[in-house]
Amino acid sequence: MSVCTGALFLAEAGVLGGVSATTHPGYYGKLREICEGKVKEAGKGTEVLKERFVVNRVDEERGLRIITAGGVSCGLDASLWLVGEVAGTDSRERVAQVVQYAWREGFVL
Repeated sequence: MSVCTGALFLAEAGVLGGVSATTHPGYYGKLREICEGKVKEAGKGTEVLKERFVVNRVDEERGLRIITAGGVSCGLDASLWLVGEVAGTDSRERVAQVVQYAWREGFVL
């Protein structure tokens, strides 16, 4: 999971090949640029989406996911989504209430 420009590091490491991703809106172009360079190396493209957070279910059997989020509040949304997946929606709602945060959905593939 990455938040904000952390997606740029994942892209540079080749982790985002063949999946969809997002980052802070100020860095969509840079993310595309890095991913396009990696396509030439690996042959797998990355679709950069303008979403709060993007979840790719990479290996459903093992529960492996790649999650990228925009800025800080989007990272909270992605984190709360993950809490909901692991511990259930009641837990997600309790955590959101404790931190006084209004959770918003992202894009789940």
